[in-house]
Amino acid sequence: MQQTSESGFTVVKHVKNYQNCVVEGEAQEFADEVDYLLEGLQSSQPTSVRCLSVMNLASKCQQPSFRLYLRAHNVPKKIFSHLTDANGNKSLSLSTAALLFMLSRDRRMEIDKSTLQLVLSLLDPLDREANNQGNEKQVEGNKSFTKYKFLKSRDKAAQLDENEKNLKVVEGKILEMIQSCPDALINENVVSVKRLASEALIRFTARQTPEWYREEVRL
Repeated sequence: MQQTSESGFTVVKHVKNYQNCVVEGEAQEFADEVDYLLEGLQSSQPTSVRCLSVMNLASKCQQPSFRLYLRAHNVPKKIFSHLTDANGNKSLSLSTAALLFMLSRDRRMEIDKSTLQLVLSLLDPLDREANNQGNEKQVEGNKSFTKYKFLKSRDKAAQLDENEKNLKVVEGKILEMIQSCPDALINENVVSVKRLASEALIRFTARQTPEWYREEVRL
């Protein structure tokens, strides 16, 4: 800062211009939002919270500047590291597939090996069914299951009802998102894990040709 006594005004040096201030402010806003949403993706959080966090990320990905921030800071890898169990729940599977679909619309977006494996797992319904059956057998094998059979059944019914509500909310948000950014490959009236994940895989495959990527898709 420099003071000129003759003119009576102050000259401030090294002042950032307006555009730089806007860019830095936007980047800080994105950083705060990402940190908050990553907390919501933790496996310790309720499924409804995790789904909401994923859908908020997917919605934000409509902004090119947000996708640029994600790419620059390698955020997708952090996001999907919290969603390795996504194929175990319909709502979480659908919201994760929607996020992958939105990211794939960015031609410069790349994914790593673990994220590709997540995409492929979402496309394998037999794998999901096997996981669900395994969980049911583990519960039924517990000796205390018979004693609390009625309570367990009632809890399971309540859980199923909550899952259906979460699924409807996720489907509604995806339909709104697709309507706001039309895509010729997606029917606004039909959203499914398989459709969203397969479209994402096609886009990523069309742009990425590393040997490891081709081998994973082939297998």
